[in-house]
Amino acid sequence: MFGNGNVVINHMQDDTNGSVRVLDEYSRYTPVIDRDGTIDIGFVYRDDGLFSSTKISHTGMMDIFTNDIIVRCSDKYSAEQIEMKVHTIGSLTLGSSLDGALSVGPMLDVDNFNDHSINSDASLGNKPPFIDRPMARTLLYEMDGMVHVRLFDGRPGSEAFNGVTPKEAVDLVKGGGDFEWGCFLDPGQTAKLCIRNEDAIESYGNRHYLKWPSKPGGKYTWTPNVGRPVASAITL
Repeated sequence: MFGNGNVVINHMQDDTNGSVRVLDEYSRYTPVIDRDGTIDIGFVYRDDGLFSSTKISHTGMMDIFTNDIIVRCSDKYSAEQIEMKVHTIGSLTLGSSLDGALSVGPMLDVDNFNDHSINSDASLGNKPPFIDRPMARTLLYEMDGMVHVRLFDGRPGSEAFNGVTPKEAVDLVKGGGDFEWGCFLDPGQTAKLCIRNEDAIESYGNRHYLKWPSKPGGKYTWTPNVGRPVASAITL
């Protein structure tokens, strides 16, 4: 199975922005197929929960970004049109009680965050997100029968307000009692919490993001009430 998690991102020094994420263009393609009877099939998601095949390759090098999933399998599945249904995600079985899942960061009971495998995930860049360095961080955990979403904010580059390390975040949670389970969500400038009340939506965290200019040489704009655009959210 191939998807966006297979690409390689590198953080590169940039004179204007300090650091930018650069895609290794070669990594956006599936590896060359080096054995007979094997094909790559690209699939896109449909509104009815199924996936439809889009293209078949007998040589590999299929563009990951033009598909939601690419499956490398036997060429006995080389029909013109294939439908795919996902029955399991890892050890989870989809069905009446589970309709989907989302990826998260390390669980809060990890002994050594520096050694966690997420820090060697090439699709996240070569600046590991959960090593022992302070950043803005968001946590999801259950304590005293309630599920909590907790945000520790921080400003990149600040000497006094640069966030917390993973261990510091866990210790602060433990200061309020014992948690039943818990995990980290996306850290850094994606860490954001919005609360809707009768009058407005209050936005917390992610307030130190500078909106990039629309063209070279343009001005950067501080957008504290909007922050960095994020592609997904947990809504309660």
